[in-house]
Amino acid sequence: MVGGFILSLAVVLAVKLPLPEAEWLRWGWRVPFLFSIVLLAVSLWMRLKLAESPVFKALKEAGETAANPFKEAFTYPGNLKRLFVALFGIAAGLTVIWYTAMFTALSFLQVAMKVEETAAQLIVGGAATIGLMFFVIFGALSDRIGRKPPIVIGYALTLVLLFPMFWIIGHYADPALAVNGVPTPQNIAIIVGALVVLMCLSGMTYGPVAALLCEMFPSRIRYSSMSIPYHFGTGYFGGFQPFIASYIAASTGDPYSGLWYTWGVVAMALVVAVLWLPETAGKKATSHPGFRRDDSEGRPR
Repeated sequence: MVGGFILSLAVVLAVKLPLPEAEWLRWGWRVPFLFSIVLLAVSLWMRLKLAESPVFKALKEAGETAANPFKEAFTYPGNLKRLFVALFGIAAGLTVIWYTAMFTALSFLQVAMKVEETAAQLIVGGAATIGLMFFVIFGALSDRIGRKPPIVIGYALTLVLLFPMFWIIGHYADPALAVNGVPTPQNIAIIVGALVVLMCLSGMTYGPVAALLCEMFPSRIRYSSMSIPYHFGTGYFGGFQPFIASYIAASTGDPYSGLWYTWGVVAMALVVAVLWLPETAGKKATSHPGFRRDDSEGRPR
């Protein structure tokens, strides 16, 4: 997701910067959308070239694949609890942090702080590029210390640091300190630093998730079981985050008040994760003949 966000900003800026503002507003803004058709074709080609995992091939050869994976995702022993934890303890929390760090921060700079549009995009894009490394770092770290600790600590730190980081951004992006809508270089560095902290929090919670979700669910129903909570969490908790945050801020007149939505969702995710998120690191992501198909999650018979 971070790479896609950075690429989208890069495409917009690459088209926008060479054009006069009038031309950009008249037709230039359509070009990035046309470019996305090319990316759609590339993503489809990549999907068609993907090979099935060895575990799934073993299941298929043994006739162990689910006839109705969507139905079994809700009826497989113990899976309703896994779906609940994956939705409310993982997907909801990490996606609102990411959307807040990227989209809310960008909107906050452009709308509330009146930072010139291109400058705001460059600032957020630069911070995202720096912060990209945290997703790799915490993904690798979760192999050593477990999946749960970075996520739980990331949630807890988000509750502590979310408002202070935006207060810092707001202070140093104050229009009174800017020149032609652009903060001074020193202030830009501080703003980028605060955004990188937010990206670090996102990396802590997002980095371990790909492995975590694979390890949480039995391979027989893994794809459907992962997709349901992840896409609901991303689409609803995360997808509506910019709208809800903007609505709260507009209704109260306080540009920081929309952050309470993120804070509330992360607080919920922290409680669910602490109480019910299992530690999955080191478990075999397998389920095939020789392993029981029950709530034992791949323990040998």
